[in-house]
Amino acid sequence: MVKEVEGHRVRGGVPGARGFAGVDGKAPPIVVAIAHQMGCHGEQISNQVAGELGLPVFDRRALQSVAERVDLQTEVVWSASEQSRRRLEQYLASHLRVKGVRPDETVRQLVKAVVALWHNGPCILVGHGCVHLVPKADALIVHLMASEEFRVQAIVDRMAVSFEEARQVVQRMDEERNVFHEQHFALHVDDPQHYDLTLDTASLNIDGCAAVIIAALRAKFRGQEICKGQHELPKDLRRSALDSGRG
Repeated sequence: MVKEVEGHRVRGGVPGARGFAGVDGKAPPIVVAIAHQMGCHGEQISNQVAGELGLPVFDRRALQSVAERVDLQTEVVWSASEQSRRRLEQYLASHLRVKGVRPDETVRQLVKAVVALWHNGPCILVGHGCVHLVPKADALIVHLMASEEFRVQAIVDRMAVSFEEARQVVQRMDEERNVFHEQHFALHVDDPQHYDLTLDTASLNIDGCAAVIIAALRAKFRGQEICKGQHELPKDLRRSALDSGRG
């Protein structure tokens, strides 16, 4: 069943149906959106999932970079029609309203960045509020976490600092992360209701977490094409995303 909601078509009434149907009746590519605590191997796990699925990864730096550039691309040649892209942007805005989010300028720019990345091919989005921006109907939403002690030790190993110095880094980043989500989304990032899947990376390790994420993605979107998608982000924006970090 497809019905009109606030000017865009939404699929409903069918188990496993995608949430959004564009002007051509097609759903946008499936994505994985990942939030992770500092020191829980979120980068390594995201990259492993991406490598096995053949998808690009866009992390916090990439999202920021694309958000800053997307409005400057006055002559961008999008792979999909401008009308379809704008409908997807409206769909995400409607999704945020349902969640009770009142978008500020930061969130509005992030929505445009996510639309630019998401609309042009399946991908993995990591951090910077992406887990709040994409609806569960169209994405696997994942939270990676671990005990503070485990994460502190990971920072000790990675940065070659003392345990106490690493603890201060982890606690500061946890606080900054919480403030970002509460300030811009009025949501608590560690609330399990936001996620399809919450994994303790200390218990499962990198390989285990990657395997669970891939299995969950395939189970959630059974019968739908997920892997080896061609990401057709316009060259200037894609270069911006790649130069800013992983892509």
